[in-house]
Amino acid sequence: MHTDNLEVRTIPPDANGDKSKTQLIREFFEARPNQVISPTEVAVALALDKHVTSTIVHRLETDGALQKAGRGEYIYKKEVDLQAAANIYKQIYRGVAENIGLRAIETMTKMRENDFNQKDPVESIKTLALALQAWFGDEAVRNILMNLEKHADNEKVQALVNEIKAAIQKRS
Repeated sequence: MHTDNLEVRTIPPDANGDKSKTQLIREFFEARPNQVISPTEVAVALALDKHVTSTIVHRLETDGALQKAGRGEYIYKKEVDLQAAANIYKQIYRGVAENIGLRAIETMTKMRENDFNQKDPVESIKTLALALQAWFGDEAVRNILMNLEKHADNEKVQALVNEIKAAIQKRS
């Protein structure tokens, strides 16, 4: 448990006004967008029941607001520009297909161009990039991502590219 850098506060019964426990927990994660946090840490920091907190955190993950980062650990899932994510996926897919052929990329990655998952767009792109990394190595995927970075036209797209780069570097 990583409670050393989390602010612990006691919540008087009426202090939160109309905020529900779900809203409090969501805001707790939103305030720490890149921090991996366990339900126990949230419960301690917000002075909530651990079981209730765990249930709410799991529900937030199921609803897509949080992403599982490991066993019993979660991270706030930033909003993704779905159109930009779909375009990135297609750019990577088509770019590689132009160089090695459509059948070859489908065989190697076990993915088709239409396999983009709108529920978890970042995971779709990571899966494609990691499959390509396995076949072509780190340098090829870095080149693809550098090319995408040149066309990153807003913060959300840049954040998406950065997240994919981090996943690839973590696996290297």
